[in-house]
Amino acid sequence: MLKATLEQWRMFKAVVDAGGFNQAATKVHKSQSSVHHAVQKLESAIGVTLFESDGRKVRLTPAGELMLRRAEFLLNEAAKLEAV
Repeated sequence: MLKATLEQWRMFKAVVDAGGFNQAATKVHKSQSSVHHAVQKLESAIGVTLFESDGRKVRLTPAGELMLRRAEFLLNEAAKLEAV
């Protein structure tokens, strides 16, 4: 059974792309708390800290950078699968 959902990975990537949780929430049309909760659940499920706080912004940890590359691949493959 998978530990993380595709939606959690999508929220993770949205935070990276937008530069923060508030900006990501606007981009994906969800509340900031639901985006933050999804990323927290993802971190808990995989046992990795993905972000570090830098004032009001967040930045990827080294592990987060690795997971971002893998998440991008996963999300691209899921999009291709749905297009078939």
